[in-house]
Amino acid sequence: MTTERLPRKLTLQQFVEAARASGRIFAIEFVRRSDGAIDAMTCRTGVHKGTKGKSMGYDPKDHGLLSVYAMDRKGFRSVPVENIRRLTMDKRRYVADGPGKYSLTEVEG
Repeated sequence: MTTERLPRKLTLQQFVEAARASGRIFAIEFVRRSDGAIDAMTCRTGVHKGTKGKSMGYDPKDHGLLSVYAMDRKGFRSVPVENIRRLTMDKRRYVADGPGKYSLTEVEG
């Protein structure tokens, strides 16, 4: 999924795999686990600049997290995959199919 366009309907797992494999820039909106607030950021995966070469100490996948570099905040962040509400990638906007659903559907406009 690195160069081809994403399908009109995809699972969160397909999105996570595409994001990890490609390093594409995308915008994401999600609900924070800590306080339930809605957060949004422009980010990408695959950034290694500024790291010290050490491990994070845990595997984000084991905790249902997607590790990203937030470009607007100039730092690394973790996004809870199950709390993703909306995302835009490759000029295509996706909306979660509902709370607790693990799929995204493209919306027009």
